[in-house]
Amino acid sequence: MSACGVTAQIWRIVTPGFALSEHVNGVESVDGLTVVDTDILIDAGRGIKEVIDYLDELENRTSLATSIVTQMELLIGCRNKAELRDLEQFLRRFWILKISEIISDKAVELLYVR
Repeated sequence: MSACGVTAQIWRIVTPGFALSEHVNGVESVDGLTVVDTDILIDAGRGIKEVIDYLDELENRTSLATSIVTQMELLIGCRNKAELRDLEQFLRRFWILKISEIISDKAVELLYVR
């Protein structure tokens, strides 16, 4: 199972009753909220035009979200304070989904199932 597949399964735990309406390359869309995985955000940070355009298009249709784990992964990748400031500015576009003990346990369980 890919990381985005795990994100989708975690998302179902966080918001019972929501149904996935779209799944395309690391992006899970859930009734008005689109959860974007780390790999997509890294590509955006690298300036890949197709990814940036896709995120802009999504943002016009839905609210963007990412997990606190993705936020932490991106923070670790910052090499200096300038990159950290840029990241903080970029992440203002996203709802940051917090995780609970139940969600953390389920995420680890799903990774073992792969």
